[in-house]
Amino acid sequence: MAIPKTHSDRACAAARLAAWSYIDDKEARDILIQNQFGKKIKSRLISINSAECLITRMNGQLWIAFRGTQPNQLNDIKADLDLFKEKSQSAGMVHGGFKDEIDELWDEVVKELQRNGKRDKPRDVYFCGHSLGGAMATIAASRYQLAEGLFTFGSPRVGGKLFVSTCEVPHYRFVNNNDLVPKVPPAILGFKHDGVEMYFNSKENLALGYTFWQDMWDLVKGFVSAWSQFKFFDGLTDHGMDGYIYLVDKNKEEIEKCTG
Repeated sequence: MAIPKTHSDRACAAARLAAWSYIDDKEARDILIQNQFGKKIKSRLISINSAECLITRMNGQLWIAFRGTQPNQLNDIKADLDLFKEKSQSAGMVHGGFKDEIDELWDEVVKELQRNGKRDKPRDVYFCGHSLGGAMATIAASRYQLAEGLFTFGSPRVGGKLFVSTCEVPHYRFVNNNDLVPKVPPAILGFKHDGVEMYFNSKENLALGYTFWQDMWDLVKGFVSAWSQFKFFDGLTDHGMDGYIYLVDKNKEEIEKCTG
């Protein structure tokens, strides 16, 4: 893959950058990024109190990928479990734990955005992330609504109705069948999803516009299929970033039709 030029190219790039934001080894990470996008591509990892994001500069594009939950990081676990809402910088209320994580990084992110803005021709800005990183990317996009796009994978619900209604950055929210994380925090607590749901069904195909009952039936089929293969933790398996990369690549043509 060269520099991503189409919506589907960007979805594929976002999936990889979201996955690679988990890699602490700079040399290994740079090899993956440069092999994928070109030898001259520059990236750096910002890490503050376990909150992390990967900054990648390409020709005409600036990508900011937020890392998701690391099970061995206490701050990540605390962020996931903090269900109290706090006032958003944009509008409405957001999940307090997710906001605290993005707040750790925000000053450094703003510096990067300001440097980009001072260029003769600023790069187009894209946010992305997986799991907790998807929630952080959503809040980041709400604060910087000049971004060209937001791509999230297995993201939880982030904020309330007002927050969601004022997020204007185009958001492609990918969900893999029985992935458990997009189902939390519970909607009954007032949390909503932002963006256009890009749902991968039990047949590994992109499926848009499912009714409630179609969705429920497809979830059942996904569970049955997983159990028949002795995969008893389908909700966790479907959350893996490798699976999202595979599904985005497999459905690239359909993604382009839906987003192009």
